[in-house]
Amino acid sequence: MGWDSGIGNAASTLSPADGSYSIGLGSFYHLNKNIFIAGGIKYFRLNKAKVNQDQQGSGNLFGVLSSVGNNDVLAYGIKLGYRF
Repeated sequence: MGWDSGIGNAASTLSPADGSYSIGLGSFYHLNKNIFIAGGIKYFRLNKAKVNQDQQGSGNLFGVLSSVGNNDVLAYGIKLGYRF
C-alpha cells in the first residue's frame, strides 16, 4: 500500500497528477537452486493537479490538462532470473 501526498505544483505535460494512492502485490518463486521467477502488479489512483491558466494568452496550452480528472493506472511486471 502506498500514498504520495504530491507537492502542490501546477499540472504540466510531464506531471499531470498531484499525488496518488496505490496498492500492490508481488511474488517471488525459486524454480530450482539458481533460477527464479518474480512478478508483481500495482494499482494507482492518481489525484488531479491544479491547472494554472495563462491570464495574458488564450490558455490553449493547458486546455487539454484542464480536462484531466482522477485517473487509474495499472502497472505490472514479470522477471525470470538466474543466480550464479
